[in-house]
Amino acid sequence: MARFSLFALFLSLVPGLLPAATTTHYYTECTILDVAGKVIRTFPGVRCIFLDNGDVISALDDGITYFDHQMTIRWQRKLSNHHYLELSRDGKSLYLLGSSVHPLHDGGHPIQMRFDVLYKIEAATGKLQTSWDCFLHYAQLASLVGLPAKLSKLTNIARIPDDNVHPGLPVKPTHEFTHFNSIREVPPNRLDFFKTGQIILNANFLGYVIVFDHEIKQALYSIKIAEGDETHSANVTDDGNLIYFHNTHQREPVQKYSSLVEYQPVTKEYVWSFLGIEGHRPFYASSFGYVEVSGPDRILFSTRSGAYEIDRKGTVYWRFENMSDAHLTTLMPIKKGNLSEFLRNNQG
Repeated sequence: MARFSLFALFLSLVPGLLPAATTTHYYTECTILDVAGKVIRTFPGVRCIFLDNGDVISALDDGITYFDHQMTIRWQRKLSNHHYLELSRDGKSLYLLGSSVHPLHDGGHPIQMRFDVLYKIEAATGKLQTSWDCFLHYAQLASLVGLPAKLSKLTNIARIPDDNVHPGLPVKPTHEFTHFNSIREVPPNRLDFFKTGQIILNANFLGYVIVFDHEIKQALYSIKIAEGDETHSANVTDDGNLIYFHNTHQREPVQKYSSLVEYQPVTKEYVWSFLGIEGHRPFYASSFGYVEVSGPDRILFSTRSGAYEIDRKGTVYWRFENMSDAHLTTLMPIKKGNLSEFLRNNQG
């Protein structure tokens, strides 16, 4: 026994001979936090992808920049984008949401209509691989989500507030009828209703998620989740269910609450929901929201001002609300991972 203890002590003193403990980090707005919510590192940008080799892919609302591990710019691309930046599972491509603007008429009045655009970009070079513009594909979009066949017949046009500037566009948009807010790649999953590599788009305000092929060249089908409500962050769990953040419940008698929802697409049943009662209310979040499965029976979600990790019973295992100390403007989306390799290799 003594010999074993001395040998164990020897192993503990020699770097690399014992497996490293799993380290947990949370990150949002290009800021990395430890489990206590203390800021470890902050990088330029509002949305970041941290690579194990120390490289950083960073997005501002008017462009994307790839920094190497020494924070030297490898490439930049001017591109109006919003809400979401995702690395493909093979690490070769970026999925992101952008905008285009086109002049139209609303009741005889000229307007500048904003249309959502989906982009797939080569991560190594910034080269555009494919894009899908709602303006160019309006007929297909209309058939998927029950819109009028002609743009001129649209009735659910919303005015864009003057302080919503949409940088990076040649013309400031005045109106919109869609506001896509997440683009997620389907992971391998047990149900296989959603196929690995397909793209799940959350079509906010329209009340649908839209499923695209891996190359975002073709919209395959849609699923209605919340007609007339605001939703965010639709994605697929390892079980193959759809999970999303349901901000508003306009058609219900009690409207001012939000929920997390898990939906089984084969049986078309809601298999889990979290209403944020039990003394834990981020939770009415009328806009903004993010949710994903972060581990066995762990759900990570965030609103603009609070982030929580819970189990399906609603027990809170981690929470963060100290935004001002971390100099953050929003916690949506907050993600979880082990960024030890990145932090070790980044020399910026």
